[in-house]
Amino acid sequence: MLKKLKGNEKGYSLVEMAVGMLLLLIFGTALLTLTASSAGSYERLVNEKAIDTEFRIASSYLTTKLRQNDRSGAVVLISQDTEPGVAIKISEDLSGEIYETWIYVADGFLKEVMIPAGVAFDGDYAFVIAEIDQMELIDDEEGVIGIELFKEGSESQLFWVALMSDR
Repeated sequence: MLKKLKGNEKGYSLVEMAVGMLLLLIFGTALLTLTASSAGSYERLVNEKAIDTEFRIASSYLTTKLRQNDRSGAVVLISQDTEPGVAIKISEDLSGEIYETWIYVADGFLKEVMIPAGVAFDGDYAFVIAEIDQMELIDDEEGVIGIELFKEGSESQLFWVALMSDR
């Protein structure tokens, strides 16, 4: 049966309902803002770590390659207007044949290609080492090579490789 309400048993008033909705709206907006901010920070952190990883791969690879071929006259720094532009050329004797390894940046990647000496440069068979947008070489006359790597949206990375032999 229907129960009769007494005078003090009322429902929520419009003001109480509006205040409750307003508090819920403020709490929801704050929670949404915090979530969006956290997601943006996480995305930036992941991108920075990915760029740092590419820099580490490239610098480690270049340092190892240069030190493995630290022989007199084996390493030549190239800076020219034609392809590949700025490059490191390493000459190696493999089973009596002289080969040149070209390390350069093209299409947003640090690449390497090995071709027989005397053959024109051909980057069609190059393989990718790391995602790098640009490379600059600094030739210190005392056997130290400065290599600066650039990646979009980040600071560049400069490192030095000391060679024992004469270039």
